[in-house]
Amino acid sequence: MNQRLKICFALLFAALLAVGQVACRKQACKDVVCLNGGSCVEGDCNCPPLYGGENCQTVCPSLTCQNGGQGAIDAANNCYCNCPPGFSGELCQIQNLCYNVQCPANATCNPNTGQCDCNTGYTGPNCDIFICASLPCLNGGQGAVNTAGNCYCDCPAGFSGASCEVQDLCYNVQCPTNAECDPTDGECYCNPGYEGSDCNTQIRSKYFASYNGQDVCPSGTYIYTCTILTSPQGVEYFIIQGFGGFGNAPAAGCPANPFNIVAKVVDSNRFIIEEQTPAACNLSIRSGDASGADNLGLRDANTGIISFTYTVFFTNTNPPFGEVCDAVLIPL
Repeated sequence: MNQRLKICFALLFAALLAVGQVACRKQACKDVVCLNGGSCVEGDCNCPPLYGGENCQTVCPSLTCQNGGQGAIDAANNCYCNCPPGFSGELCQIQNLCYNVQCPANATCNPNTGQCDCNTGYTGPNCDIFICASLPCLNGGQGAVNTAGNCYCDCPAGFSGASCEVQDLCYNVQCPTNAECDPTDGECYCNPGYEGSDCNTQIRSKYFASYNGQDVCPSGTYIYTCTILTSPQGVEYFIIQGFGGFGNAPAAGCPANPFNIVAKVVDSNRFIIEEQTPAACNLSIRSGDASGADNLGLRDANTGIISFTYTVFFTNTNPPFGEVCDAVLIPL
């Protein structure tokens, strides 16, 4: 056999061998099913990333999910364990003992034991016995239990006390403006300085007028005119402007202008002059005698005439001098 013929036979044998190998490889992958995008190579599945197993059927084979959990891939292409109901944790290793546990009313499943525990304030096999129901609550109060597990009476609006025995007499009482409810009797009473059925009348307004004044003092009798006006100190106060004629006697230590003193209303017919030192005057004055008695000024409801006793004390005399006077103010 010549050399050329030998070469031809060698080439033919190599070709037949290659064809046989290809056919064998194809035959090896004939019955192999690769999942999840895997491909068969010489009878074995070549799996893509994040998949494994003989047929690439296992998702995230690096995970060891427990309790029936299955590997899964999230939107960020990361592996995680998809846990069945009742389990949680990175590997589904945590069991929820209360999963599918049905507790009766007034009971809650204990996550540490999976058992139903009665809620605070309840007892019994079915947690249907309320331990505070026997409290002697009055006036519609109901037994209740606080967060510390102690029983107490939950009182309706308008009642208080350990057994709801104390009634708020002012509950739902609507008093008019300038009035307040008295909790001892539940009645509305006008605030100081007001009167009338709607408490809308200022008591001091009854004093507002101009008067002829006459003060009878040990040092003499003094005639003057004065006016009673509103005071910025509040609704309980009024001003007697030009009182006593002191403003017409600058030698006595007061300026030659109306002399004002402030009085406080007690009611529509009584008032008091609290001790005061008018500005720029060397004297102090208050209602009442030297001992402080007889200190209420009076207003006659029929005539409007005002009468009162006052004590004046001059501080610029040597020695200091004081006297008690009786004043009468007659409306003009």
